[in-house]
Order: sequence, then C-alpha cells, then structure tokens
Amino acid sequence: MRYRVLGESDLSVSEVCLGTMTWGEQNSQADAHAQLDYAVSRGVNFIDAAEMYPVPGRAETQGGTETILGTWLRKQQRDKLIVATKIAAPGRGFTWVRGGPTAVDRRNVQEAVDASLKRLQTDYIDLYQIHWPDRYAPLFGKVMYDPAEERPTIPIEEQLAAFAEVVKAGKIRRVGVSNETSWGVCEFVRVARERGLPKISTGDMLREAIKEKNPVALEAQALMDRGELVDDDTIIAIVRDRLSKPDTQPGFVLDGFPRTVGQARALDAIMDERGRGPLVVVDVVVPDQELVRRLGSRRICGHCGTNADVGKLVCVKCGGELVVRADDDSQVVLERLKIYERATRPVLEYYRARSTFRAVNGAQAPEQVARDVDRMIDDAAASGGRRIAGERRVSAPVAE
Repeated sequence: MRYRVLGESDLSVSEVCLGTMTWGEQNSQADAHAQLDYAVSRGVNFIDAAEMYPVPGRAETQGGTETILGTWLRKQQRDKLIVATKIAAPGRGFTWVRGGPTAVDRRNVQEAVDASLKRLQTDYIDLYQIHWPDRYAPLFGKVMYDPAEERPTIPIEEQLAAFAEVVKAGKIRRVGVSNETSWGVCEFVRVARERGLPKISTGDMLREAIKEKNPVALEAQALMDRGELVDDDTIIAIVRDRLSKPDTQPGFVLDGFPRTVGQARALDAIMDERGRGPLVVVDVVVPDQELVRRLGSRRICGHCGTNADVGKLVCVKCGGELVVRADDDSQVVLERLKIYERATRPVLEYYRARSTFRAVNGAQAPEQVARDVDRMIDDAAASGGRRIAGERRVSAPVAE
C-alpha cells in the first residue's frame, strides 16, 4: 500500500480509503467489522464516515454507520488510523439530523462534533469535513445553477471560525470540504490563509504562559494577585517569548499590545531581532458613544462567564442567565476611554508617521470593516516591501 500526505496537513493516508455509507443499511455490523479487518490487513489506514450515514438517509438509521465504526474503533490502536467524518449541511431535507441541519454555524458544528465523537467512541476526529456546501450549489446530479434555489448562508469565515474552536479544543485535527465546487474550495483556502495568523492578546498570552509555568508569567501573576499593575519589562519579556514560537513566523496579530510608547519601542527591537516584517499598524476608529452602545449590548453568562452569541436569551453552553459585564457599564466605559486617551493615545502618535500605519472606520458594518482592514493591510505591507504577488495573503505582522 502506498501512502500520501493529505493536502498541506500532517495526515499520512493510504491511497485507498475505506468508505462506510452502507453500514447499518445494506451491511450489518458483522459485515462492517469484516471489511475493516480486511482493509487494515492490506495496509488501509484511512476510513471515511458521516453523521447522516447510512444511505439512503432515514431517521431510523441516521448515525448508525458511525456507531458501528465506533464498536470496532474502540478496540484498535487509535493513533494508527485516520478517521474522517462529515457534518450534514442544510438543503437536503434531512429534518431528523440535529432537528434539521439549519446551518454550518458554531452551535451546529459543536453539537455535530460531540455527537460523532460519542458514536465513534473516540476523543478526536482526524479529518472533519462539510458534507456539502452550506450555501446553495447545483450538486448530486444537478449541473445548472438555479437562482430560485438560493438560500441564506453562513459566511465561510464564520464557518471556519466555528471549526477553529473545536480544533483548539482538541476534538478534531484537520478540517476539509466534500462535494464542493472548485470556487468553494478556492474560497475556503483563501479565507483560511487570510485569517490564519495567530491572534496574540495580552490576556491570552499571560494565561498561556502561566499555564506553562513560565517564571516571568508567574511573577506577573503574583503582581496581579496583589492588585498591582504588571510592569512593562514583564509584559515585554512575555511578548518576546511568545513571538519566538514557530507559529508566529508567517505573521501574527497583536491585540492589547503595545499599550505604551515603551512597549512600542520594545516591539520595534523584537521585530529587528526577528528580521521579518514590516510591522503593520491598524487603528480601528470608533466614536466613543458608539463604543459605549456596543459594549452596553454585550452579554455574558452569569454562571459560567461564556460570552453570549448575538440575539441569544440564555447561555448556549450551560443555559445560565445572561448579564451585563460590570466593566461594560456606560460610566465605567467612559472612564476607561479617558484612561486610554491619556495612556495609549501616545502610541498612535508614535506610529502615525510610518508608511505602514493605516486608520480604518470601525463604525461601519462588520463586513465592510473587515474588507477595509484586508485592503489596508495589503497596501501597508506593500509599502513596507512585503507584498506577495498573486495572492492576498497577509504575511506581515499586524498590531491592532
């Protein structure tokens, strides 16, 4: 058996993949186990399932294929196998799958992944695919596009963000698409590349470093526990350590750093040490009253602290009551903005004269802000000598 690395992933798969869609309909559990045993004995390590299987799709049998695979999988050496499965998208009338798969969004992705893991009796899925597009496309025998069949769809960026959460949680290793058009494949790749830079926020960085028992981070934790501010030298040391990690080499997005001119100068020194650049600085400009309005409408769960999705009435994670964060009170926000003007505004003046500085109107619709940011990052990166010809991939580090 010959093996190939799947795309740009680290998954080495056999050239022959064992399909499973008849298990639980045309084939019994005993048949399926015999097929699996034979395939593995011949060198096959790649097995593909789906939450809607077996076919033809019926409410009475849905999930049966994954369940049968799980009864075999639990007895195997898991790391020797590449297990793929798929989430059902809307548009095919499978009302019995998760109450009718209405969208490939955060809630549906998390629910579908958890259900598949349970049926497969494993704690991770190697390759998780969208079975067919969330948007309308002429598939499964249809070749002509019919505008009358168009339906509301989840933006590809939002779909990828939902998958990123379950990847980060360790539930899936890689994300793929199935029954997709050439345009769809290219668009998923483009969006993934453009948004693929690690976002590095000061809070996340501190928590990660503390978890790793980083000595400097532990000193910072001790300061915070005493109610003291973390000094610049400590924050800079933690940032320097984080930016030395391999995942930041193509680029990164900084959130919450630098906050002082001293930190900005230190970041310049770090960038010089890296020998990679330029440093693109984006100022997202939003009027104070609009910031007060936005923060005042934000909700978190009063029980578990999870940020609430827009429009939700209760926490999607635990069902708890949603409340306003104490620091989102209008008077508190206005006071924080005054502090920002005094302490952080000088950082903007430090960067403003640079050719890689850009300002974006953040009071627009989110989609327009995202487009403007993409365009300005490309333009600023080009002015700094780091434009990549032929693709709109952000390769320059960005400070926001």
